[in-house]
Amino acid sequence: MHTSNPFRRVVSNLVPGLTVLFVLASPVAAQRGRMMEGQTLHSEALGSEWEYSVYLPPGYDAEARSYLTVYLLHGYGGNHTDWVRLGDAATTADSLIGVGAIPPVILIMPDGRNSFYVDSDPEGGAGAYETAIIQDLISHVDDRYRTIPTRRGKVIAGLSMGGYGAMHLAFKYPERFLAAASLSGVVGSTPPDEEDLGYFRTSFGDPFDFEAWRAENPHSWIPSLKENRLRVPVFLTIGDDDGAWLYEGTVELYTALKESELPAELRITNGAHSWEVWDRSLRQTLLFFSRVFRARYR
Repeated sequence: MHTSNPFRRVVSNLVPGLTVLFVLASPVAAQRGRMMEGQTLHSEALGSEWEYSVYLPPGYDAEARSYLTVYLLHGYGGNHTDWVRLGDAATTADSLIGVGAIPPVILIMPDGRNSFYVDSDPEGGAGAYETAIIQDLISHVDDRYRTIPTRRGKVIAGLSMGGYGAMHLAFKYPERFLAAASLSGVVGSTPPDEEDLGYFRTSFGDPFDFEAWRAENPHSWIPSLKENRLRVPVFLTIGDDDGAWLYEGTVELYTALKESELPAELRITNGAHSWEVWDRSLRQTLLFFSRVFRARYR
């Protein structure tokens, strides 16, 4: 469910007898934001210090404005540095902000262990990560950084396990998030096969608790989400070469949202369960969040 960064290839063409010097340059150097790993807060829910990474946009230190905050959740086996080191999140944000495609944003990337971002018994599981995000992390971020502290200023996204977490948290707490996105997420209603249960026992018990899975599954929250006056636009993306369970689950969630007349968009892209897909999908996700934010609050 969590893969390493694919190789990036550089191709050179050599012409015999001809020496050519290519200089690639921009007339104006793009401004860069500031990425900081290893930031900490004390989480009451986890009973410990908790690490996260943060990206602050260009101009943050020179301006007095408040910013839209994007919570980015990593996948199974990852940590708070994944979006920094493997996903090129800072480069993507810098480039989109630089051309005005999105407003300047703060990116918050918490360490979620293998929690699926739900609350579990700390003795046999990961701990209360759902409560930690909703109660501890959000308040810490709003206190420490110049965020828009209301719902209108918060969106959430994640890849794979983090896609589950983003949907789960946004559907369960629609008063907290303006929009949400799943990148190759574990978002279907069908429980995992026996051979895959090991990924889920940390969060859903050992032996695996199928009732807990069903209760916390994003699909279980769709009826209440439909009844809520607050709408949470959803962006779903999946690679066409991803595993069948993940692919079918993404299409299933999109269909369920549309049948409930809830706002959702689906993008099926080229690729498998890899950073090549997630790097590209993050760009699409930030553009989606920008459209939602600007449409609601011009």
